[in-house]
Amino acid sequence: AYQTFLGSPVEHEGWIIKENKRKRQQKRWFVIRGGVLCYFKSDAQGKRPKGIRVVSECELITRGGGAGNTDNLVLLLHADHSELRLHLKDRKAREEWLRALAAAVGTHDLGSGVAGKMEKPAT
Repeated sequence: AYQTFLGSPVEHEGWIIKENKRKRQQKRWFVIRGGVLCYFKSDAQGKRPKGIRVVSECELITRGGGAGNTDNLVLLLHADHSELRLHLKDRKAREEWLRALAAAVGTHDLGSGVAGKMEKPAT
């Protein structure tokens, strides 16, 4: 997966807050290339990723906060019994990442799912 990532152009990138296993939040640089989502400790080029996910192999679940509550805009990426919990700063950022993840597997239909695995955002 990492070789595919290296050989592809950047499709989307930016800072996201990632929650680790101890529920601590860490700011990480996320990049989508060639259907692969990688995250890094910094946005410096040439570094090895801290984590890699093949987007088409993930189940994407979104959770939103109530009216005006942007603290709970979360993307959960499940794959191989592991979870990548991402906290996004606002609805606009969440929608941008949802579109980018959908495009990474060749579909823009967020209602029916990315590769049959993306669920509609919770309301």
